[in-house]
This record gives sequence, structure tokens and C-alpha cells, in this order.
Amino acid sequence: MSGFHRKRAPLKTVVSAIFAALISLVVLFFALYFLISGYLGKGQSFQTLLLEILPACAALLFAWGLTLFFLKRRVGAPSEKLRSSLQSLSDTVSKGARLEPEETERDFQDLRDELSSQSEKLLSLLKYTRKKTGEEAAQREKNALARRIATECVAAERTLTGADYHLSYKLARGKGLSFDYADAFRIDGETVFFAIGDVWGQGIDAALFLDKLKNGLKTGVLSGKLLSKVMTTVNAQLYADNQASIGATLFAGVYNFVTHELHFVNMGHFAPIAIGSGASYLRVRAGTPLGLYEKVTPSEERIELLEGQGLVFCTEGVLLAAGEGRMLGFRRTNMTAHALANNPKAAEEILKSLGATPDKEEDAAVLVLRYYKEPKKEEENGGSSVAERARNYYKELFSKSGDRH
Repeated sequence: MSGFHRKRAPLKTVVSAIFAALISLVVLFFALYFLISGYLGKGQSFQTLLLEILPACAALLFAWGLTLFFLKRRVGAPSEKLRSSLQSLSDTVSKGARLEPEETERDFQDLRDELSSQSEKLLSLLKYTRKKTGEEAAQREKNALARRIATECVAAERTLTGADYHLSYKLARGKGLSFDYADAFRIDGETVFFAIGDVWGQGIDAALFLDKLKNGLKTGVLSGKLLSKVMTTVNAQLYADNQASIGATLFAGVYNFVTHELHFVNMGHFAPIAIGSGASYLRVRAGTPLGLYEKVTPSEERIELLEGQGLVFCTEGVLLAAGEGRMLGFRRTNMTAHALANNPKAAEEILKSLGATPDKEEDAAVLVLRYYKEPKKEEENGGSSVAERARNYYKELFSKSGDRH
């Protein structure tokens, strides 16, 4: 700091040094004078004078230099130490230094300003850290809430069976925050409803969107509306409050297990895998995803399942788990679905076979609908039990499936 001034050496020491230097000069002068006078008085030549007097002069100069060296050690070294000490004192703002009032006030003002600036920076950093920590904690709570909503909204599995049909789905929740949808329930004594789809988006917004989708579909279907009308109503509800631009693909159907007619609507989802029909996939219209557009025009379609036929539906998470890229995923999923469709736990086995497990990032869901004839009950002249005949029937189905695919 500029406010601290160096102390001068003591006056007594300075006077002593000057007096010693003067004495040495006087001695040197008289020594040279007497030498020169003596030599010239004896009649010696000037050349001889120089040859004899130069060593003496050199000796005197060396003595004088040695004297100055010791004087410097005596006076200069303490002065240098004093300057070093004062500089250290000024840097550390130690007590006891001699200070000039005006410059000291200015220096301390600069110090206060610097400390104030550093304090403001530290406070800003502390506020930012607290804010960031709070935001991260709040986000973790939101993520946990989103997973809880999605888990409570959609059951992990469901199975509906009748005399000659089997409808089931299996959902594996991943570790991520994007959610799949699947549902199945009875409408009346002849029909069942099922749906499967992918929700586009993540976090709490996607979870709330999923909840609205499920409730809207169930309310509309149980009210007796046509599927196309149900989709139009649900889309309007989802679009009305969709600031996060969440969307969903969906395949929904109503299956009559008496007439084996299937009425369905596809809203941008993958076509189902066809089992027992000779085709790889069911040809369906693509449709428009829900929630992204104000108006949609769903197209309701109808097919009739024949004995031994069925459909296997899956979400994108299944295709991603099945292979790198959708094409490889489609191929593996198709082969696996045909191989396992007759299994009583087909949906679960397909997921396991393709590696779509809860430890993956994406959700994955499989839904299976099969139409088959139940084996006849025990005949009057038959000797085997119902259970044994059922086992034989399923064994025959498995062997036929292996031959065909």
C-alpha cells in the first residue's frame, strides 16, 4: 500500500560514515603528497616515481575500498532489512507502522471496497448454490410424483379370458420419465375394450396427460359412444390444456367375443402383428396422434377374427429393446410374437424374450388378443379328464404354431 513510508537510517550512523570517508580521503591525499615530494626531492625520474609509487597507491585504494565495504555493511544492511520489514508490514496491514493519515485512509477505503466486492460475489455464489440445490430437489420430487402418477394410473398387467378368447397385456415401467399406456376392461357381457399407446413427452406433464387419456377413454367407451366419437372427444380434452405439447399414439379396439368382430381406431400407432392370417401385420390406417391438433378425424375400422387368429400390439420401447433401430426391432418382435403368441402368458414372455425389462430407460408394453376354440368338456364315453384334454389341446396348438411359423 502507498500509505506506508520507509524509515530513514539513524543520523548518528550516517554522520559516522561520512566522517570515516573524509578521513580516509585526507590520509590518502597526504600519503600521495609526501611520496611524490620525497621522490622528486631526491632527483628521481618521473618514470621511477610512477613505478615505485603505483603499488603504494594501489594498496591505499584497496584499503579505502575495504573501509567503504565495511561501512556499507554497517549502514546499508540494516537499512535494507528495515525496508523489507516495512514492506511486509504494509502488505499485511500490521500494527506499529508509521502511517500518513490521508494516504492511510485512502488505502483502507480501497481495502474496504475490495472486501465488499468479494463479499458480494460470495453472497451471489451462495444464493445461486441454494437456488440450484432447491431446484434440483424440487425436480426430483416432481419426477418421483410423475412416476407415482403413471404407476397408479396404469396397472402393470391385466388378463381377460372367455370361452374362446384371450386378452392380456404386460407393461414394464422403465427408469425414464416417458410413459406408455395400456388398458383392458369389460364393457358388457359380450364386448371388451383394449388400448395401447406411447405418450410423447416426459415428466409430470406426461404423467398428467396419461391420466387424462385413461379417464377420457374409459368415460367415453362406457357411455356407449362410437370409438371415432370417443377419440374426437378425448383429443379435444387433451388439446385444450396442452401447453407442454404432449402427444400420444394410440390403438384402441372393442372386441365382441360372441361374434368375434373387432372395431378399432388407430391414432398414429404401430400396426399390430397378425397371428394365424398368413400376413405379418394387419393393414390399418395410420391416423393422427392425440393431443397435438385441435381437430382430428378418426376412422373406425372393422375386421372379423377367425378361429386361431390373433393380434399382437407393442409400444416403441419394445422395438428399441428388440434391436438397434426400428427395422431390426420390427423383425425380431414379429418373429418372437409368432413364436410365443399361443403361450398363456404371451405378453409377459414376449417382453422377457426381447429384453424389455424394467431396468431399461424406456417403458415397454405388449398386448395380445387371441381367438381360439375351448376344448370340449368331458364326453360321456370319454375316459380322460377335462384337465388332461385341455393339456392335449394346448400341446396341439403349440405344435401347429411351430410348423406354421
